[in-house]
Amino acid sequence: MENEREALLARELAHFEANRQEYVRQHLGKFVVIQGERLIGVYDTPQAAYEAAVAELGRELFLIRQVTQGDQPAQAPALYTGLVSLQP
Repeated sequence: MENEREALLARELAHFEANRQEYVRQHLGKFVVIQGERLIGVYDTPQAAYEAAVAELGRELFLIRQVTQGDQPAQAPALYTGLVSLQP
């Protein structure tokens, strides 16, 4: 199961990188939702991206990534909103 998740994340990240320049031209600063090798949607905020992804995909895995020129520091917005916890 963990290997499947890692493989899916790798595909999603590869899709983002392969399409980054197009996304930068069209959606710089926005947040994209990617599942596998498919762009689900583009949103103004990470919260809007998350809500739309959950509404469409339910509990399936997906990637939310801000469209930037280069790499960005890793963030975990779910931690800030209390959706997940680091406590065991």
